[in-house]
Amino acid sequence: PPPGKNNRMSTRLKRVAIAAAASAFSSFNSYNAKSAEATGQDGTVTSAITKNQQIYPVQRGLIKEVHTNWYPANNPIEDTSTMRTQLKKASGSLFGVFDGHSGTGASHFCRDELFDILEFKNHTTQDGKELLSPAAFKDADDAFLGTALAVLNAYTGMLSSGIQLASGLILCALAAYAFTRWCTARGRGLLGIVRWRRLGKLALICLGACAGLTMSVKSSLRVKRDLSVRRMLVGGHGYAQRGSRFIRKKLNLNLNSRNENNNLNQKNKYSYSPNKNKSENYRYEHHFQNKHLNMHNTIDISHMTSTFANNQLHHQDRRYYDGNAGACAIVCHVDGQNVTAAWVGDCRAILGKRTNFSMFTGQLAADELTKDHQIDCNPTEKERLIREHPGEVDIVARNRVKGRLEPTRAFGDGKYKSLEFFKQFPRLVNRYSKTGWTPPYVTAEPEISRRNISYGDEFLVLACDGLFQDLSSQQVVDGVVEFMSTPEHQRNGHNAATWLTQKALEQPAKHHARDLERHYGTKMEINDVMKQLVTLPQGRSRRRLHDDITIQVIFFDHNASFPGQTPSMEAIREPSILAKYRSLPTRPAVSKVPSTIPPPMSKM
Repeated sequence: PPPGKNNRMSTRLKRVAIAAAASAFSSFNSYNAKSAEATGQDGTVTSAITKNQQIYPVQRGLIKEVHTNWYPANNPIEDTSTMRTQLKKASGSLFGVFDGHSGTGASHFCRDELFDILEFKNHTTQDGKELLSPAAFKDADDAFLGTALAVLNAYTGMLSSGIQLASGLILCALAAYAFTRWCTARGRGLLGIVRWRRLGKLALICLGACAGLTMSVKSSLRVKRDLSVRRMLVGGHGYAQRGSRFIRKKLNLNLNSRNENNNLNQKNKYSYSPNKNKSENYRYEHHFQNKHLNMHNTIDISHMTSTFANNQLHHQDRRYYDGNAGACAIVCHVDGQNVTAAWVGDCRAILGKRTNFSMFTGQLAADELTKDHQIDCNPTEKERLIREHPGEVDIVARNRVKGRLEPTRAFGDGKYKSLEFFKQFPRLVNRYSKTGWTPPYVTAEPEISRRNISYGDEFLVLACDGLFQDLSSQQVVDGVVEFMSTPEHQRNGHNAATWLTQKALEQPAKHHARDLERHYGTKMEINDVMKQLVTLPQGRSRRRLHDDITIQVIFFDHNASFPGQTPSMEAIREPSILAKYRSLPTRPAVSKVPSTIPPPMSKM
């Protein structure tokens, strides 16, 4: 080799080694920073799972306080929850937990609009007899899917109309160019005009011009109609909305000061959504404190932040209009000594009851107010699907609807209720072209259960299926009893919902520890595995181990004399989404759509 070449190669190798070491060091520092951010400055799991916990001192009726917490697995989190401690025309309080899937649109809709729709329908149609009526749930689902389908049709209509408009303008331009060539050609006098050949050319030019003008005018009218529908439902052009929100964010203004779609000016003053961003909850906190200053009830929601707040900021103009997103729901109406539960899907409501042996054992019994709407644990749902779709051999596959969807009742899930949504997925259309796809399969009609709160009933737990992934209902009740019997200085700053969250996360940590010991011979403590679990980024890595967890624990106090759950007697206005759905030019049908993919004939 030439002299000096080895020296140059060694210098290059040194530089590469130094660069690689610097890159590894920076990545290690970034990983440590993410781990510290996830687990807190002290590096413990406590700060990670207590970040979103809240305690609401309601003190109305029998309700003493409500403990809430939510822990995300998906990115963004698909669960939501809300509560309304005082209603407008009806007595009692409303509590709800909503477990989203395939997106956040349906769960956000339930969180922001469902209670308003229930109160409005109860006031206008039910005459105050039944607040949680199945008809109100179905009307809410029809409004959600109807507006989503209208927005979808408006977008697709604007696209096709725009293409037709461009084609018409091009045809008019070609006709104008041909006419100028016809006028400048030879023989344009009288003898040239009367020639049949030239008259035929002129007729073709006029026909093309008329066709282009007609196509352009009709397309422009359709574009105008679709734009008006989109403005009515969404509230303006997306880019203009995003630009105005960006400016207001930079100016540090309230993001919801002008957005009419949020309908915040019609919201109940005493509604709280733990996983909303701070600006959306500020108004509720302000009115609650002013209303209950004489009862010395204050609520601190200063750290009520949401992992999907930024996502809402950029996509707020279409957050309700993803009709293919779904959500399971559990809603409880606590009125005095009566509890009414309405649910769709696999969210649960559990009542902790004292039994005759509780004074000896200290344990409470789990009284389930709900029964999961799943095929594997609810034979009634399986029978309903087979009865409604007798010709489809794959109506139940892998304990799922059509082998895909696990809950048999839910809000949203447009492709399981309407062919208009199903046609958006060409791969599904090709896959089910032989076996058939005849919606609706899934319904939003809830089941209703009622209980009387006796003196031995201590608390009510509302939670999504993320809590029950590895815990039974009795284990959940035992966890709350363990929290109540633990001294406050030994709770590590946990409330009851956070206590249950840690119990739920310990189960996948134990499974992961057993897998490590079985495959690699490495034995790890549960605390170390928990630290690794909470440092995983939101998304697929964390979702493989556990689901989103959202919990509400409502504690009762039978000895206190709290004020009654009287209504505020405020005026009830029609929710904006119902008004928009009612004012659509042609309401799209979402529940009963004739099938264009018939099932095959059963063989004799």
